[in-house]
Amino acid sequence: MKLVREICLGTVGLLAALGNAAARGDANRVPFAMDGAPPISRPSETPVSPEVPSDRARLTDSAITMKVRAQLLAAGLRSARIRVSTENGIVHLDGNVPSDSEKLTALNAVRAVEGVQSVVDGLEVEK
Repeated sequence: MKLVREICLGTVGLLAALGNAAARGDANRVPFAMDGAPPISRPSETPVSPEVPSDRARLTDSAITMKVRAQLLAAGLRSARIRVSTENGIVHLDGNVPSDSEKLTALNAVRAVEGVQSVVDGLEVEK
């Protein structure tokens, strides 16, 4: 899972760099000289930093959500109808579970996932 996250982050960085090159109008420019010489930097160019921090936060939240869903399945909560969302490491659980013990199992499983800062419990026990 860590490898998948690293690949995703690398892809986002590459896409951001390509997007910045296109925005500057030099998308077809080779970033290095063909003879191995360093690229010529132009003082008039202002470096444009990619929007990586917000993308990383979103990917991290997505990764946490996927890990939480996998952990819920591993805990045997296949029959429970649980919706999972994550924002800034805070996991929100909503939905229905068949019993109090399954609710406790779900909450403990989510708290054990790496990257989870806290859990907002919106689970209801079916009657």
